[in-house]
Amino acid sequence: MQHNHSFSTEKNNSGESDFLTELAGEATQKIRAVESEEATRQTRLTAVHTALQQIAKYLTQFSSHLNKIQPAIPRTYGLDIQLACDALQWSEGFVDFRKQSLSENALLDHVTLRIRLTNTAPITLKRRWHQLTNLKKELDLIGLRPVTDLDTLLRDFPQQEFFIITVEPDFQIRMQFQANYDAGVIDLRCNNFVDFGTHSFTLEPEAFTSQLLDELGRFLIGRKAELPGMLGKNRPQLPLIPTR
Repeated sequence: MQHNHSFSTEKNNSGESDFLTELAGEATQKIRAVESEEATRQTRLTAVHTALQQIAKYLTQFSSHLNKIQPAIPRTYGLDIQLACDALQWSEGFVDFRKQSLSENALLDHVTLRIRLTNTAPITLKRRWHQLTNLKKELDLIGLRPVTDLDTLLRDFPQQEFFIITVEPDFQIRMQFQANYDAGVIDLRCNNFVDFGTHSFTLEPEAFTSQLLDELGRFLIGRKAELPGMLGKNRPQLPLIPTR
């Protein structure tokens, strides 16, 4: 015997199922939420990428001009309480950048500025013998190079109360503008930017205006004493190399 099965659902006045209409509304809301989230994400990616493009373009021109001028840099970098590098001159600067992949449309991963400064006066350091190992670590950290290898000094010279070393009269400032696309910000990681040592800052991509970049450029070459814009609000406290 043949049985016929029929399915019925609750219908509204227009003849459509109320529950299916309800589900359709939820699906539409979900699609719109996903689309809105994706649009927000794309806006965030574009803002960071565009800011890095602007930074790269500005710093390339900045370093190119200064490579021709090679000005004196009226800034002071403290080595310790008694001694500082304060006879500085621009030696060279260059910019490089990297994308996240080899694709032509790939987003920028980071932009890096490197500046080499030369101290026109000799740099000499006097330390107690027991400080030699710690001094080597400090100099490695900030990128200063002793003329005499400190391992050789430890091995070949008799121990004495004090030692005096001469340091190569140049060092590098390094600033890496690192994209953080997940957070929608740019992490600025620096070596020897404010003084000897490492420093880090996090800024919104919109913060990198022409004004901020101008202030940054002026600070780097000593034409502005204060840290630029938002960077000055979080100036790090830097430890000095111990002398005793």
